[in-house]
This record gives sequence, structure tokens and C-alpha cells, in this order.
Amino acid sequence: MNKEEKLLQKIGIKNFEELLPPIPKELLFPQINIPEGKTELELTEYVESLAAKNPPVTSFLGAGAYDHFVPQTVWELAKRGEFLTAYTPYQAEASQGTLLALFEFQTMMTELFAMEATNASLYEGATALAEAVIMSRRWHQEELGLAAKKLLIPRALHPHYKSTLATYTVNLGVHITEVPYDRKTGKLDLAFLENALNDPEAFGFVAGQPNFFGVLEDVDALAEIRQKTKALFIALVNNPITLGILRPPGEYNADIAVAEGQPLGLAVNYGGPNLGLMAAKNLYMRKMPGRICGKTVDAEGKTSYTLTLQTREQHIRREKATSNICTNQSLCALAATIYLSLLGPKGLKEAAELTFSRAHELLDRLVALKGKAGRPLFEHGEFFQEFPFETQITAERLEVAEAAAGIIPGYPLSRDFSELPNTILIATTEKTTPAMMDQLTDFLQGNVIASEAKQSHKRGPF
Repeated sequence: MNKEEKLLQKIGIKNFEELLPPIPKELLFPQINIPEGKTELELTEYVESLAAKNPPVTSFLGAGAYDHFVPQTVWELAKRGEFLTAYTPYQAEASQGTLLALFEFQTMMTELFAMEATNASLYEGATALAEAVIMSRRWHQEELGLAAKKLLIPRALHPHYKSTLATYTVNLGVHITEVPYDRKTGKLDLAFLENALNDPEAFGFVAGQPNFFGVLEDVDALAEIRQKTKALFIALVNNPITLGILRPPGEYNADIAVAEGQPLGLAVNYGGPNLGLMAAKNLYMRKMPGRICGKTVDAEGKTSYTLTLQTREQHIRREKATSNICTNQSLCALAATIYLSLLGPKGLKEAAELTFSRAHELLDRLVALKGKAGRPLFEHGEFFQEFPFETQITAERLEVAEAAAGIIPGYPLSRDFSELPNTILIATTEKTTPAMMDQLTDFLQGNVIASEAKQSHKRGPF
């Protein structure tokens, strides 16, 4: 009797097939049809033929993921074997390189956000925000002894962040209230926010800078509101490259700051990988999730690095853990560290200024068309790199026209904001060229839509 037969006998069945009835028959295959192997040349030719089926696309998508320029050096270094295969630094003596890289990452993040403490990275922006909310709730309950049941978030918050928050807090007894935005400016309704924070059960409020619409909030007014409440101010930085020219959260009295780190050296890549960033005041450091790397000296007085705080469940007793996060994005954090070290403060400022100027140049071009392409949704909203634009194209026609024109003009806001039909969120980066802007203005004026019926059958929707 072989090992398989012994296992089957132990669980009381005759053959493996008896385990399969719960699986629908249409999902079962008698064998896996793997084609014969190819040589490297044949495989390269085949993959290139698949890639050639993708027509060139000009994209103005943003909405939380941005196609910024990534210097070639970033991934030439990050893909070195000692980095690419590094794992969780359980043993400090065997992980000094990994710990050093994470320590440098933390140092850069504290400088970038002008905050006092940073952890060694989280999954991505949405879960970083969810962890910050739970951290804020924990502070109120454990340190202040207060009920922590109410959270204020913007109506103009990324829809994925909203759904992630709902998932994380569904069994915590947290009531989430949305703060509306001003329909003229796109900014938070500060009067609504301040009034809602009078509730003693409010433990935190979230504000994006910029918000999901790309609009810049009045952070000084938010700082004043924070002074009047015990609720913690969680600042969400929609794109950390904005900090090249915008004030960091630490300068407007945010208690916790979170961000999506993808623009810092990570390509868009169909939605990943991503990198969660979190920084906070020292006061809240021991409530942070994940882990914090520290710099010290060993028994011989030599500089060494260690995990100073390890509050994740794999390191300590589960009931004492601040989060059940079981890993982090160390490789992506390394890429962000290399990216920032290559650019430096001057380069980051230049990338931010170029992005800012390209966005405003594009909006000026669209406005100059005097309504032929549509109109800006907010007449007085200040913005950084993306803006909502109300078009003359319905959402249904937009999808077909995109395929015909080889352009994605923006993110359709009607998917998540029913009050904004025919409105797209247009984003630029420093890579946006005048030729790309010309293509968008032609598209929005309808110059390519007339031929959509003839061309759309040639290319499927993207």
C-alpha cells in the first residue's frame, strides 16, 4: 500500500474522485492541456505577438494611481538578488541589510510628512487608512477611556477606500458619516464637519489633500477644527509627490497621515503592486500597526539595526497585537527609498511642479474651447494634478468612443457619484505631453466620435 492509499484509507474513502462531487462538473478536466514546450526564441516571438494586439492608448486616468516617471536606476537596484529575495527580518543578526533599508525608508517618510514616527510600510493606501482609523479608535478607548463609535469621512473619498473602511470596521460598531462637499468648489463642507464633531462619540475625521476630486482642501481650517475636538485628524495624502510643493501633514497639525506610495517609483502595472504609507505623532506611536525599525549599537559598540516595536500578531501574542497585518511591502518600500534618494528634495519639487503645470495647462486649453468640449465641474476649486470635467458625452458613448479613438480621457465619476453624470476625472503627470493634450481636446470636442461606429468593431473595448 503506497502513501496515497494509506491516506485515503485513513479518511475512509476508496479513491480521490470521491472528494470531488462538491465541485461542478464543468470545472473538472480529465487532464491539464499544457502545450509542448517552446524555445526561448519561440516564446519571445509568441509573447511579442500577444503584446502587438494591444493598440497604443493615451491615458488620462488617475483616481489614486498615477503614471509618473520612474528612473531606470530604481528597479535595476531593487531587483538585485539580496533585495528581491529578502524576507521578514525575524533575526536581526541575519537581516541587517533589510533593516537598514527599512530604517532609511522610515527616515525619509518622517521627513516627507513632517511627522515624528513612521512604520515600516503597509499594504497600500486603502488599508493604511483603515489601519489609521482603527488606531484612532484604539487611542480613544484605551488611553482616553471614551466611547469611540463615530467616524467622519469625506463624500469625496476614493470609493475603494470607502469600501475597505466598511470591511475593516463592519464588526467594530463604528458608524461612518460622510461629510458632503461644496458643489461650487469641491471642498469639504467644514460647517457640517465641525457640527458633527460635537458628538462626544466621534473619535476621528478623515480629510484628503488633495481630495478624490483632486481639489486642495483648506488645511488651516481643518487644523483649527482639530484644536476644538478630541477626535483625531487623519490626513490622507492622495499622491505623496504633491508634498514636493504642498505643506506636509505635520505642518497642519494632523495626528496621523497616510498615503498611497505607488507614485514613488512604482509603475501602474494594471493596479499593483502598491505601498501603504503611515506616519504619526510620537504620542500615538505605540498604537501603530506593523513594526518600526530602530538604530542602535551591538555589544561591541558597532552600529546595528533592529525591530524596535513589533506590534503585529506574528511577533507578539495575538490579543496584544495592534493589527493582524502579516507582512509588509518591503521591496516596494525599498523602491520608494531609492526613488526619493535619486530625486532628493529638489527633484521631488521639480516633479511636483511639472505635474501641477501640465494639469493647469490642460485645463486652460479645455476652457479656451468655450464649452465645445465641456466645462470644469468646479469653477473655483484649487487643484494639483487632476480635475473633474463635465463632458457632452454620455458614459455609454464614452466607452465605445474610447476604443475607437485609442484614448482613455479619464475616470468616469458617475460610477461612484450618481450626482455627477457625464463627468470624468482627468489626471496628468510630468509625462503628459502637448500632443497628448491635443488628442484629448479633439476627443472631447467629438472630432473622433463620428467614426466610432466604423472603427469600434476593429478594436475591442480596453
